[in-house]
Amino acid sequence: MYFTRAQQRAIWFVLILMAAALLFHYVRYRFSVESDYDFSAFEKRFVQKRDSLRHAQQQDTLLSPLRSRSTPLSSSPGTGRQNQGFPVNVNRAGAERLMELPRIGPRMAQRIIEYREKHGPFKSKEDIMKIKGIGPKTYEKLKDIISLD
Repeated sequence: MYFTRAQQRAIWFVLILMAAALLFHYVRYRFSVESDYDFSAFEKRFVQKRDSLRHAQQQDTLLSPLRSRSTPLSSSPGTGRQNQGFPVNVNRAGAERLMELPRIGPRMAQRIIEYREKHGPFKSKEDIMKIKGIGPKTYEKLKDIISLD
């Protein structure tokens, strides 16, 4: 098989270009000093977030419905909330009282109150799942510690 003079030049050009690229890559890899990345700030934020999630998880287990309904719960450390005991009446409770429930913060409490004002009182415990942000998992945590009367 024979190549024309133009084809031979093209092949040599491609081979020389590839050799130059390999040489450039080798020199760059061999002689360049890559700076070490400092992950300490990221690691510190990660540890803080992990610890806050663990603390929140512990609070969820402390507020679990496994405890007796008649036993008032003590205040959770760091939350500033006084738990008055359960069950919580979702048809009459104010925002502060609703926030004593697990997974219910200020926004969720406000949504519950707005829903009550717009649609009237909850007719069943399952109606609480009509609130945006309360799904089956949250409902499972709430069903034994909420009331409707």
